[in-house]
Amino acid sequence: MSGLFIWISSIILFFMIPINNIDKDLQNYYKEYMDLAKSECNKIKPPTQFSIRFGKLSDDNIGVCTYYLNRREILIDISYWRMSNLETRKQLIFHELTHCILDMHHIDLESNYMNPYLLELPEEELYNQVKQNMHTFCNNRG
Repeated sequence: MSGLFIWISSIILFFMIPINNIDKDLQNYYKEYMDLAKSECNKIKPPTQFSIRFGKLSDDNIGVCTYYLNRREILIDISYWRMSNLETRKQLIFHELTHCILDMHHIDLESNYMNPYLLELPEEELYNQVKQNMHTFCNNRG
């Protein structure tokens, strides 16, 4: 009986303990996004177990947010990252963070950072759109 209790307690703790594994080259982008979220909407919380890392993606994907049972993960294509400028990198990370944290889908407008085809936007426009999405998230969460 005590073995079962220990096993169940371990499972519960596993799901509750925050575990973040964010590549050091991506931490500043994550921090900037979460600082913006904190200033725009106190209802926005990062997933308890979350990772952002580099990898090799196929099918012309440059970034992907994947939902698992107890965690979320962003994978960024390392080849695309290496050839990108700072503005494009930020837009890509903010795009994927919006998927994973705000549960938002693609928008089929060329002038939107949530378009599935990354077209670089001016930084001010990127921030305006991200803030708008954060406000919408807050207003829809009651």
